[in-house]
Amino acid sequence: MLGYMASIEARPNADGTTSYRVIWREPGDRARQRVTFGNEEDAVRWRTILEQAGSEVARRVLETEQAAVADTVAQVLARHIEALSGIEEGTRRDYRRIAAQVIVPALGAVPVTALHRNDVTGWINAMERGGVAPKTICNRHALLSAALTSAHRDGLVDRNVAEGVRLPRRDRPEMTLLGQEEFAALVGLAPPFWRPLILLIGATGMRWGEVTALRARDVDVAGGQIHITHAWKETRGQGRRVGLPKTRRGNRTIPIPTACRADLAERVGRLMPDDWLFVNTAGAPVRSSAFHEMVWGPTVEVFAQENGKRPRVHDLRHSYASWCIAQGRSLTAIQRVLGHESIQTTSDTYGHLFRADRDAFAEVLAMPAATPAIEA
Repeated sequence: MLGYMASIEARPNADGTTSYRVIWREPGDRARQRVTFGNEEDAVRWRTILEQAGSEVARRVLETEQAAVADTVAQVLARHIEALSGIEEGTRRDYRRIAAQVIVPALGAVPVTALHRNDVTGWINAMERGGVAPKTICNRHALLSAALTSAHRDGLVDRNVAEGVRLPRRDRPEMTLLGQEEFAALVGLAPPFWRPLILLIGATGMRWGEVTALRARDVDVAGGQIHITHAWKETRGQGRRVGLPKTRRGNRTIPIPTACRADLAERVGRLMPDDWLFVNTAGAPVRSSAFHEMVWGPTVEVFAQENGKRPRVHDLRHSYASWCIAQGRSLTAIQRVLGHESIQTTSDTYGHLFRADRDAFAEVLAMPAATPAIEA
């Protein structure tokens, strides 16, 4: 909290007009500060900026040319959100909520022409101090930055001051690896409608956005192959759409797992080529949020009671990689089937699971039998 509380005092002028004085105290200072305006609307507007963003930003607004008539951050956000195309209304509602609850209370009254990079970093730092998760901060910043990019494209500002600011580090979550018997138990606990989807993720290591973007034409039953050419994308501030896979190597062909072959053959046989391979119970594309709330969450709760583990959907991909490693598959082969851009990514993610490789270093030096004993 900035700690600014301001009042407006109306004062009659000698010429019969009325001026409006905004009065406030700086935090920790008993002296009162004053700024006078010729009309009440300007005074109210400036007081809002003062209480939201502080006196430094508010005084900058007075000194910034055209700030009095420039669009505010709130106005730019609203226009950006309403103009977005290719997104579902649920996504638009989420953006409106983030804007109303998080961005507007902190920066909404500031004219975009007076917004500085330091204002954005101060907002981010305040969220960090408040314990907001790094991923959440990044998502909130993405919406603000996208709106400011739109303002720049529309000629309202010279540049996007939110672009390239330092964001909190998003540490990689710990993996929850499942054994194959544990995975089979998890699949068995899921609602029958959803078991084929969960089974295919665990049996191929596909990303969530890849498997839910598959269409019937992507499955070559006769050839025993799945062609991964698209994935759902959450573009920062732009909503959900189908685009290219996450990496260049994400565009790949993988074998149909034996465990999934019968279901996929039956499924593809009753679908048109452009039909989604997997849909929700209403026949629409599967959305991550609804799946986690209605399917994955309840299933994992039951699974955790029996096994003590709470895997994420992405942990099925990690588990698949661990099974490949246990069966002696090379890092290069794993890189290709998972669609990692580089083998470095595969090594950084799963190198610690290569126990045999790690333990082999203990025997690199083969000491001759006649070597004298080493005394401490």
